[in-house]
Amino acid sequence: MGKSWNDLVLGGVRRLTPNGPEAINLVINELQKVRYSRVRGGRAACQCPYHVSDTGFSRTLNFNLNPNRINSVGFQVPVGYFYCWSCGRSGPWNEYAEYVGLEKLVETDNPDVSKNLMQIQWEDEYVEPDPSMIFDVEDDWVRDDGVIKLKTLRKFGAKIWMKVVNDNGDYISRRKMLLPALQNGENVGHVEVRLESEDIDPDPKYLNSPGVWSSQYWLGFDAVSEMFDTNYCCLVEGPADWLMMVQNRIPALPLLGVTSWSKTKRTALTVRYDKLIVIGDGDAAGKKMFMTVADSVRKHCDCKRIRLPDGEDPASLDAQQYKQLKKLIDRKLEEM
Repeated sequence: MGKSWNDLVLGGVRRLTPNGPEAINLVINELQKVRYSRVRGGRAACQCPYHVSDTGFSRTLNFNLNPNRINSVGFQVPVGYFYCWSCGRSGPWNEYAEYVGLEKLVETDNPDVSKNLMQIQWEDEYVEPDPSMIFDVEDDWVRDDGVIKLKTLRKFGAKIWMKVVNDNGDYISRRKMLLPALQNGENVGHVEVRLESEDIDPDPKYLNSPGVWSSQYWLGFDAVSEMFDTNYCCLVEGPADWLMMVQNRIPALPLLGVTSWSKTKRTALTVRYDKLIVIGDGDAAGKKMFMTVADSVRKHCDCKRIRLPDGEDPASLDAQQYKQLKKLIDRKLEEM
């Protein structure tokens, strides 16, 4: 257990600023006012105002966003503490905020740590995203079994959410991805994707925002309809499968679980498409998905199944396998 930062005096002033979610929120929100600022993982970065770079713009000033970070001498580093990798300037957030004209963290002689901890939610509980902690995606989604390109994520309005979570009693800031469900331009819900390695065991897990939207609306329906002028669509199980299919130029939508299938979703799908191809995982769940969909749409459109090899799903296929998949899709369409 590291020493509290309150035990350390910097410049003769004790740093008794909040070190919980409200501090992270303020720092991220204020940095949005700074040109070229970027948030990634447990830190934020921007151009250092204390020196002029000879090589032009570079994000050399880094801010801590991890309330549990311990430095090399055993002290807990406060949220917002900065360090420049180029000129070596460092200090607490309030020093930087005063220098560039941003809002400071409120200092107190009696910080209420218990109040900070009460604001933390466990990872398995849904927390409504704070708009000030949501940012544009800047990188590809790199998975163990494939890469979903940045341009694909942006097509569907993906965002990064800096979410504070409770990890075995420690509260930390982690990146989550939000995939919005848009209906006529209105955000009716979203899927939260866990990106950090600590949250992935063994694959990314997904958390739907609460409400009945997942059984009423299709994730990506409007965008896919506009992108592909076809009379058929492929149905896959999850968000990664869906994005990888679209990235490989195959019209697809994610079911988000068999329990989310409904008459409302069926109607929206069969009014738009004459033919459906279900491409589930090569397991019992994939078979159940096909049987559920096929039985429901039998009187409304044609439906076929492509069974992937055991252990494979659309998100894990490589370029050569996608060429084979496209041929299988063409063959199924000819049979309809």
